[in-house]
Amino acid sequence: GSVRNTKINNDLYYAEIDLATSGSIEVVTRFLGKVEELKPSLAWRRLDLRPEPNRGGAAAATQSAANLSVNGTIRVIGVDAASDVLKGGKK
Repeated sequence: GSVRNTKINNDLYYAEIDLATSGSIEVVTRFLGKVEELKPSLAWRRLDLRPEPNRGGAAAATQSAANLSVNGTIRVIGVDAASDVLKGGKK
């Protein structure tokens, strides 16, 4: 998805992006761990993890049982480049 910016006040804004993917439990867990390590820190505004639906019989059910569908919105707080906060405060 595209990044949405929303102004909080004259200095701060937040940027959000929607995310949708799926994968094995191991891959999803590693991905979530990498998100936690990012700097600046990101926050989940919304995160939904669900088993992928069974489509196509017993063999597919066994395979998809280990897969998760991930949907969410990631948010980061930012400082406006023209803000006095970046210039050490108002003088």
